[in-house]
Amino acid sequence: MIKKFFYIIIFLFFSCTNLFIEENLFNSIGFSGSAWIEFGKLSSMQISQEANDFTIQFWASGKDINTSEAPAFFSLYDDQNNIKLALYRDRGANNYLTTIANSNIYRSNSLNVDWTNPDNFYLITIFFSSDKNLEGYINDLQFLNVQENINIGNSSLIVGASANEELTIMKNHWYGYFDEIRLWNTHIADTTRLLHIQYPYKLSDYYLQTYLDSLIGLWRFNFSDASFTVTDDSGNNNDGDIWTKDGALFELSDKGVQ
Repeated sequence: MIKKFFYIIIFLFFSCTNLFIEENLFNSIGFSGSAWIEFGKLSSMQISQEANDFTIQFWASGKDINTSEAPAFFSLYDDQNNIKLALYRDRGANNYLTTIANSNIYRSNSLNVDWTNPDNFYLITIFFSSDKNLEGYINDLQFLNVQENINIGNSSLIVGASANEELTIMKNHWYGYFDEIRLWNTHIADTTRLLHIQYPYKLSDYYLQTYLDSLIGLWRFNFSDASFTVTDDSGNNNDGDIWTKDGALFELSDKGVQ
């Protein structure tokens, strides 16, 4: 049975991270193959129906895994339970990424990464659109550039698993940490993407109305205590819900990008 695990006292007692530190702010959320975050439908987050360019960006690290599945960073499924877009850590090697777009599979070249080290955080940026190429970057290296148009339809954003909204598909759970997740209803500029590598917590070097107004989701995981709601700091109220399998735990951690 899949459900939210509301026994906060048990969660606090057994969590790997000390949650009893007064006024502590955590930097990241950690999963071990049994938890995920469900956000709303992308169509409900859109600025307008004509705004069909998206950028999803997140800082993430991995850890040793005990599974034959390729852990998923995030997924978007359509109403027919087809994968519109999903990104995975490659199952067979620690230095590859695999993207599924419109059910087509794209494996990256060898990357200078190590998903077995939970202290190594990498910035992943994915540009997708209904009429432009699908592009992916890890830090400053492009690992994906293909002609795939992503029509979001009624797909919901799931982070930490490959899953549909009804959860009749639920697999490929993530092992590792997410520090911060950002979602724009535009393709951010390359100069901005490179700025984020140098200054991880800086969204822009100056206020640009069209840029910041297209930020439709900002999830920082700066929890001060246990919560199953991930607050949207963009001001758009696109909060996410943390779910677990069979009462499993997730971790609040001070790990994060340096």
